[in-house]
Amino acid sequence: MPDLENIIRAYFVGAYGENDECLEKIFIEFLRDHIYWRRNFHPKDKWRIPTSAQYSEEFFVAIADLKKELHDLSAGLKNTTPFFSPRYIGHMASDLLIPGLLAQLITTLYNPNNIALDAAPVTVPLELQVGRQLCRMVGYNLDEKQSPCAWGHLTSGGTISNYEGLLICRTMKLYPLAILRAAKSLKKLSVLFGNRQLRHYSPYELINLSIDEIIDYTQKLRASIKSEKKHGAEKLREFFQRVEECRVEAAGLGSFFNDLEMAPPVLLAPSTIHYSLHKAVKILGLGENNLKCVQVDGHFRLDMKDLKRQINRLHKANTPILGAIAVLGTTELGSVDPIDKIVELRNTVRRENQIDFYLHIDAAWGGYLSTLFHEKDGNWINPRDSDSASPLFSREVCEAFLSIRHADSITVDPHKLGYLPFGSGGIVIRNRETAQFLRQDAPYVWREDNAAAHTTSGMLQSQHGKFILEGSRPGANAAAIYVTHQVLPLNKNGFGRIVERTMEATREFRSKIDQLKREFEASKIARVCVPVEPQTNIVCYTINPYGNRCPTCLMKFTEELLKKLQLSRDPSLPLQTIQFLGSRTYLTWADMPIEIKDRIIQQLNLDSNTVDSSPPGTGIIILRHTLMNPWLAEKVDGDYYYLEEYRKYMKEISLPLCAAANKVWKCNECKLSVRNAKSARAV
Repeated sequence: MPDLENIIRAYFVGAYGENDECLEKIFIEFLRDHIYWRRNFHPKDKWRIPTSAQYSEEFFVAIADLKKELHDLSAGLKNTTPFFSPRYIGHMASDLLIPGLLAQLITTLYNPNNIALDAAPVTVPLELQVGRQLCRMVGYNLDEKQSPCAWGHLTSGGTISNYEGLLICRTMKLYPLAILRAAKSLKKLSVLFGNRQLRHYSPYELINLSIDEIIDYTQKLRASIKSEKKHGAEKLREFFQRVEECRVEAAGLGSFFNDLEMAPPVLLAPSTIHYSLHKAVKILGLGENNLKCVQVDGHFRLDMKDLKRQINRLHKANTPILGAIAVLGTTELGSVDPIDKIVELRNTVRRENQIDFYLHIDAAWGGYLSTLFHEKDGNWINPRDSDSASPLFSREVCEAFLSIRHADSITVDPHKLGYLPFGSGGIVIRNRETAQFLRQDAPYVWREDNAAAHTTSGMLQSQHGKFILEGSRPGANAAAIYVTHQVLPLNKNGFGRIVERTMEATREFRSKIDQLKREFEASKIARVCVPVEPQTNIVCYTINPYGNRCPTCLMKFTEELLKKLQLSRDPSLPLQTIQFLGSRTYLTWADMPIEIKDRIIQQLNLDSNTVDSSPPGTGIIILRHTLMNPWLAEKVDGDYYYLEEYRKYMKEISLPLCAAANKVWKCNECKLSVRNAKSARAV
């Protein structure tokens, strides 16, 4: 049985560059291999760069200029964020996996463009394989004999993946309405949609069809028109040409809904969604006013009571719900929405009220944690059923992960918890037939010259670029992810072993915060509050100097504390003067659930009246730490070395700041209050 720990050690460069020799040897080997490939493509071709050129003065000057610029760049990069170090526990970045790093560097030499098979005959199939791997990881069906069959592809990041998820949502849910508009303009044509005549549907009923129903009904409609004995194929072309003209993509949202005399549909999403989704509704023309915010509960998860309340209200007003968005690991706190309950609610309202909404999950952060739910043979497991005395996830989080396979689309970012270079995002779609509704032809890129190209499977294999949001994309990213997944399969014994270590580190880090809290409070130095228990591998907390009750003073104190944890320090100081690097997030009092607000006020001993009278937009800065580096779980002399060093460092930097807090960090109101109190005592 191989040592899994040593396998993990083999696949990282290391905080001290321990695997430098391995990295260098492998890259040089394949760099030379690439040069041999160039020389053997047409070995009789004449040299384009003569040997003598390398001895010319101009050549030497050019190379000297190049080296100068590269040295300047390299020198500047020494001040960049040291993601590789276990001392970096800030944003969602860490050391890179050697398999992905090498695969990307090597493939970049060949520069394939994954827009089409002609431009990337090797890496396009690799991308589609990666799509299948990610589909399997989230639990989607890949058996072509069963329907629906899933597919996935890569993007440049979670932002584009979220754009595409909402694009699919808009395209699919509004497509039946385009058929209705087309049928009205071609009155002589009898249109059977499902088991009813199209004219018997209301627009509200059509927009509440499920994705699978829309695909099934459309395919049957095509077949029925085409099978007509007289002018069947001609009628088919005429009708669906009219459908294309009536689609929202052609007509625009204003004209589209004016013709239907129907209120524009809305999207429901928790207040914790990533800002990319706010961008998406603007770009897609859905309008930010139609992105309705659902409250979050005391764990910063989507509040199911509020979701039910909003669905009922919208249904009574005949306002269609285009879709709902859930988050599997929020950017700020790593919270996991109750996806199992959202799926259950969708089934209930579909059954009782004939309401259906698209479900998109933003799992850009938490997607790869799904590997912990997979056995080597692909069977799903519940990590809470293991023999571990301290389970990695709560029951609620486990149930959410086990239900993500019911979503219509899911964003997953390999460049986050996949430990791969930036620019590697991904999206998986439960029903691959949605691709047929998204196609954008470009004759100079794609041709349909065989029968297989007319099937969804064939087109996704050979021309998948026409069905996705982006155009040209680097095939090097596909190679990087594919190679990584091959050597570290997406199950608990492969990739899961890495993310399991991060969850172990999270659990231990949380205990160190508790220890720090006990020490601070016993010595009356400060109060510590963890507003939300970690649900993934992000831990957030805040420190308030003992005796301070003013939220404004707390803000000033935290800003000073952060100077010791961020690169926005004095630029004249060396990077090495910072022992640990963290990040921050900001929670406004108005947007907090009452339960969390009360918890923070109570545990930090803040004045509730001052908090309640705070101006709009004010809140509290939270120290935010992402426990992503696998070496955080390494022990030295029986203790978690880096986590213990962090506890000591936080104590070291907090003591003088807390001691000075009553003198230095007071806000104007507090200073005035102190002066008035002194004056009163003097009198």
